[in-house]
Amino acid sequence: ENKGADFNVDTLIIGHSYTELWDGYKADFTSIGLGDNIYNAGISGSHSMHWNKLEEEILVYSPELLIYNIGVNDLFFNTANSTEIAENIKTLLLNLKAKKADLEVALFAISHTMTTSGISSEITKTNQLLKQLSGEYSWIKYVDLEYAFCDQNNSPKNELFTDGLHPTVSAYKNIMIPKIAEALGLTIGDSIYETNWDK
Repeated sequence: ENKGADFNVDTLIIGHSYTELWDGYKADFTSIGLGDNIYNAGISGSHSMHWNKLEEEILVYSPELLIYNIGVNDLFFNTANSTEIAENIKTLLLNLKAKKADLEVALFAISHTMTTSGISSEITKTNQLLKQLSGEYSWIKYVDLEYAFCDQNNSPKNELFTDGLHPTVSAYKNIMIPKIAEALGLTIGDSIYETNWDK
């Protein structure tokens, strides 16, 4: 008997403040057919290693799809470098997959923001490793948000942030959701969809 049966969700969101502060996530994910049985377990200020220590807690939810956004705090506070972040993420995801065979993952790139110019090269380096990781495993989809909040010159646009770091309500809905849909092969506004896991 599954002790966590009451907690089971189809989609689980984990990560740092970008996830915890996503107040309108249910409506936003409903627009791509993922809003019915979804839970946001994001923790502001969290680093990649924090989530590795929460592996058992994640498994309690038994998600079919894991939305994972992590890494900027590691770089900003210098608690892990690009290679270490990628290794932490890989370790967690492989451990979860070993215990939840049907798990699929949407892995977010780290975004350039108004407040991260000092670590921009490390962001790019980390994202290259995350993209490489997703290329190695068909069940990990890379959500390319690196320059999602930037103009054509790759400069972050202030109007897309509430405080220079965190996305506005509109940015969540109109930038992040389409990027997730693209990565997962989903159609916006259509609850009947096919994923591209096997493509």
